[in-house]
Amino acid sequence: MADIEQLYQIIRQQIHAAGDAETQARVQQLTSGARTVGMRVPDLRAMARAFKQAHPALTLAGAADLMDRLCQERWREEILFGVFLLGRFGRQVAQTPWPRIVPWTEALDNWETCDQLASNVSGPVVAANLALVAELLALTASANLWQRRFAVATAVELNHKGRSHPEVALRVCRPLLADPAGMVRKAVGWALKEASQQDAEAVLAFLLAHRAEIPAPVRREAASKLSPAQREQLN
Repeated sequence: MADIEQLYQIIRQQIHAAGDAETQARVQQLTSGARTVGMRVPDLRAMARAFKQAHPALTLAGAADLMDRLCQERWREEILFGVFLLGRFGRQVAQTPWPRIVPWTEALDNWETCDQLASNVSGPVVAANLALVAELLALTASANLWQRRFAVATAVELNHKGRSHPEVALRVCRPLLADPAGMVRKAVGWALKEASQQDAEAVLAFLLAHRAEIPAPVRREAASKLSPAQREQLN
């Protein structure tokens, strides 16, 4: 198998040849700050699937090495390709060591790469080892808003796909209820809403206990799946 740099150059050439100006403009509008060539997510997923099939000897550790390289230039498409490639390892992705993941979060600069990394990689990793909630809590104190959103987006995944860990989501949301960054607050509302579908009473009690700290838009999003009677208690 080719070495990591050779594989990276193959991927880079394919991605940069496939971008188009219309998609680039749309992505830049939706993900302000993203460095993008303009590729759709379904096309990147398909490219990652084809690449995995073409390189059957690639291991999870090798894909993680490749992800290191894909994050260096901070192109949206290169990061997403790496995320989707890791996701092609299925349940095995949960074996990704946490210290491999943290450096990737330093390359995040928009909600899309942030949330996809959480959905495809860190969510399964933390779900397989809930002691890693301590690592998420550490990220909630980061000066980097995307690392803070990443912590919350990972907590969201703990209540997706048959998982049910609402208590973990509440712990991660607690330090970020009134975060100065809108992107983080939005993720907090999302995480609380997902947790409420697993334990509505626990989320209601949390919202009541911290009502004074929670901005109204976050509270509305968090309560959107509660019953009318439960929402009435928040008024």
